[in-house]
Amino acid sequence: MRIVFALCSWGLGHATRSLPLIRRLVKDGHQVDIICSGRPLEFLKKNMSDSVGYVRFPEQPDIISSGQSRMLFNLVHKTPELALSLLDEKKRFKKYQLKNSPDIVISDSRYGIDSSKVPSFFISHQLRLMSPYLFKPIIFTEFFNKCFMNYNKLIVPDFDKDSISGDLSHGLVFTERKKVEYIGVLSDFRKVEVKKDIDCMISISGPEDARVDFEKKVFEQLDSLDGNVVVSLGKTGSSEPVSRGNAQVYDYMDKDTRENCMNRAKIVVSRSGYSTIMDLYVLRKKALYIPTPGQTEQEYLARYLKEKEISDFVSQDRLDISEDLAAAKRYKGFTKRYDVKKSVDNFMDVIFESK
Repeated sequence: MRIVFALCSWGLGHATRSLPLIRRLVKDGHQVDIICSGRPLEFLKKNMSDSVGYVRFPEQPDIISSGQSRMLFNLVHKTPELALSLLDEKKRFKKYQLKNSPDIVISDSRYGIDSSKVPSFFISHQLRLMSPYLFKPIIFTEFFNKCFMNYNKLIVPDFDKDSISGDLSHGLVFTERKKVEYIGVLSDFRKVEVKKDIDCMISISGPEDARVDFEKKVFEQLDSLDGNVVVSLGKTGSSEPVSRGNAQVYDYMDKDTRENCMNRAKIVVSRSGYSTIMDLYVLRKKALYIPTPGQTEQEYLARYLKEKEISDFVSQDRLDISEDLAAAKRYKGFTKRYDVKKSVDNFMDVIFESK
């Protein structure tokens, strides 16, 4: 079958979590065309080589802000730009569909990619947005999915029960339960039983202004940490570490190195992006989350996991890394064993049972 797989261009998370699904489709002999743009497209080209086709669509307007609690403001402010972008994407995809005649359409959070002619599926852990300050779901954002998206199923990379995404994708009001499929978490990382010889791994990421501020705060406090510390700066550049006291600092960390370090780490300090949370679930890790300022999804997820006594979090402007790590180590972390192959099998069952 010819399958088109479209991915959101906001960060690498959508691309990394979709890799196991794309690999399975290719392994089973399907012809896969990837629609993407920006860094995620380059990432997928590097990891999938020429085993799939690539179609570059313009990048989507980014509503993510590094300012405190401005995501909802940006969403309202950029609504005209987002609407025009969505219409343009639908026109581009209609032309693609007429020329290439795909049998199945899959979109990981790329809202302009769907079809009324063939089975279409939407992958997302965020079926509605969270309001700033209150951290309650904005119900009308769920209504958008019901009225404006033409998909056979909404595929959620989470569990129906014992959820890690909480109200982002559960307790839905407008969405028919039979239309939602919870397939389990997705990650391209593997749990490996190795010696835990890294006392703390710090992963710095996010929009550049917030990333630079995060990096500055970490380096100001790095000498207060005991033991073996690894820091990933989330930059492009050299993949060779540089020693700084008892820390090994990487400008750039490739997938294999990151997987190895995270397996070896006793605790991870990172943003609370959902793809990172799923990685830590698979690796069964404790974590201290530092939500990207202004990203209500990350702020909500960090609070939600703390309420479940899984992990701790602290806002970036209040980070006292030595004290906060001591508190975070008292949380239980993720402890359940899970094989991502189950999620991939569930995904395959969902998309092919509609054929």
